[in-house]
Amino acid sequence: MEKWLSIDFGERRIGFAIALKETGLAFPRPFLDTKVDDKVIPHILAFCKEERITNILVGMPYRTDGKPGKDIVVKKFIQELAASTILPISTWNEAFSSVTAKEKTSHYSIKKKQKQKGNIDSAAAAVVLQEFLDFNLK
Repeated sequence: MEKWLSIDFGERRIGFAIALKETGLAFPRPFLDTKVDDKVIPHILAFCKEERITNILVGMPYRTDGKPGKDIVVKKFIQELAASTILPISTWNEAFSSVTAKEKTSHYSIKKKQKQKGNIDSAAAAVVLQEFLDFNLK
């Protein structure tokens, strides 16, 4: 059984989502506030072990013309993660994932702005994972 972890990497907040390949449905999980917990890689590895993750997907910030955007930080993160785990790591274009996530979560009534941003990051991770699964399960 394949279980995927999707990561929407940001220097301030990191959004997460998971999905079973068999169901083809992605669900957001609680985000990580890097100002509260700066041990990102150990957090991800513990989460992967706890959830029995078999594959990791990281959203890549490509520009709308398909060229790399602000991806240097994300590539560095992927290298650090790859050096710490044997799990396969894939990437997927995350263009417009935050916009789509905001549209899909606009009905939420959340008072704290930072929490809302974190929830949008996790929703964006779910959007990226869902797009990846939809494309690869056809």
